[in-house]
Amino acid sequence: MISPVWLQLKPKLSNSFAIEGKHDIDKKWIIDVKRSNKIVSVVPRLMFEEWSYDSVMNLIENSNFLNEICVELIDLAKKNNFDGYVLELWNILSGKLKIKLINVIQNIANKFQENKLHVILVIPPPIYSNGMMSSIHKEDIKTLSPYITAFSLMTYDYSSIERPGPNSPLQWIQECMNVLLSDAEQTFKNKILLGLNFYGNDYKNGGGGPIIGNQYISMLTKYKPKIKWDKKHGEHYFNYKTDFGSGTVYYPSLQSIKLRLQLAEEFGIGVAIWEIGQGLDYFYNLF
Repeated sequence: MISPVWLQLKPKLSNSFAIEGKHDIDKKWIIDVKRSNKIVSVVPRLMFEEWSYDSVMNLIENSNFLNEICVELIDLAKKNNFDGYVLELWNILSGKLKIKLINVIQNIANKFQENKLHVILVIPPPIYSNGMMSSIHKEDIKTLSPYITAFSLMTYDYSSIERPGPNSPLQWIQECMNVLLSDAEQTFKNKILLGLNFYGNDYKNGGGGPIIGNQYISMLTKYKPKIKWDKKHGEHYFNYKTDFGSGTVYYPSLQSIKLRLQLAEEFGIGVAIWEIGQGLDYFYNLF
């Protein structure tokens, strides 16, 4: 499955909504992709953005509003030869609303299933870097499993500018999978996709941010650093110095990706890559 990052669903005044990003839809590209590979599915990401508490409540309580959204999304899929959507809406879940919003996801997915459209749901890791449990639990996945084609698990973004470090420590990924797949849980195992980041992070002087392949190559060319292996976390990194201070870069490598693929294979699950275009060409030698 390929998921272009095109679409955003935003609530508007007077019980209305807008699907933005339609101008980015590349119909010719979709045709070319499907012509070159008959089994590929194109499932654009649909990000729920700018949802306030009131708009979320409207989504929950107003069945006509939800139905209108589904009708338009299904129509958009048919017109553009989509095979479904990757839904990124778990971030609008909160507290006691979770159960009701799970019902919303079920209703959306049920309508999509009736129209033979895939639903891939993006979910956070069950454990955060500070050890706190997140809003996603094994029981939630079990409840949603009959309606969802796959769950894209965000096992990345472990560290941050405030707390620099590895992108996705191997031990942490293993802990996340142990939580979700404990007690020999098999009912949804084949629907879990382990998240692999193809981007890295550059931490410097209390700042920095994500970097992609061409930026990584530029930094290697400029600083000619010694690349080191973080055995504990299973990632490569390097340190560098500038006139303004020092920095550290964590970026995926063949070895780090291979270890995560092996882990996915051990658990018997699939993988979801974020984001294909942010990696280096030789990454694909492993697939």
